[in-house]
Amino acid sequence: MPEMKLTQFDQKMERRTDFITYAAVLLLGLIIVGEIAFSIWLPRRLKSEKAWERETLLEAVVDLVDEMRGGCSSIKSENPALEGEIQLTLKCLDEYAKYLRQNKLQMSMDQVVELHKSLKNFRNIYVSWKMKHSYLSEEKLKTNEFLKKMLDEHSKLNIH
Repeated sequence: MPEMKLTQFDQKMERRTDFITYAAVLLLGLIIVGEIAFSIWLPRRLKSEKAWERETLLEAVVDLVDEMRGGCSSIKSENPALEGEIQLTLKCLDEYAKYLRQNKLQMSMDQVVELHKSLKNFRNIYVSWKMKHSYLSEEKLKTNEFLKKMLDEHSKLNIH
């Protein structure tokens, strides 16, 4: 084995720069720049997603109002109570449409959601109207039973 001299260890070992070093520094720089860009891009993306969610729901509300107005105006019934319900609903839907035309841009997400729920309820009622069922049920008073009960109570009071 060859002998090593002490003077060989004293020499400074210079590392020469090579391709691997440049690639490592470049990749580290790309990672840092990518993380900064992602931290800026993500919040903006989420904010725009919320805006698009509101716009999408608002368009669904407008379509639903138009669909319901067209559908309700096509229902014809000989039942006056049902016809009254339909006319009242049409007036309400016309007011919704007018409100949407005037205030569509100023509506908050909560208002749009509330209006959408309201229209879904109207749609359920509309389906029952298509089957000729009124939203209101007509109750008949049983006057005979009531009068008989009142007379019985009256006669008991007079006997004693």
